[in-house]
Amino acid sequence: MSSASRSCRAATSRWSATCWTACARAGIGDVPVVVGGIIPPADAEALIKAGVARVYTPKDFDLTQIMRDIVAVVDSAWKEAA
Repeated sequence: MSSASRSCRAATSRWSATCWTACARAGIGDVPVVVGGIIPPADAEALIKAGVARVYTPKDFDLTQIMRDIVAVVDSAWKEAA
């Protein structure tokens, strides 16, 4: 693993911990998080394991499917909260 990859993975872990802590403190720890960008596969897996609902990368270009996914994420969160 390259040092850049290790650095990115460490940043992902720090982001995950910071994000979840901030959300919990704000009382929104149950709000689903969806992220997108140029995210290496290993980092995408780490984000999913950390609790991110969906991760989108440039390979995910079907906007109709992305919107269906987001509706499903919100619908699921709403049903769990009810």
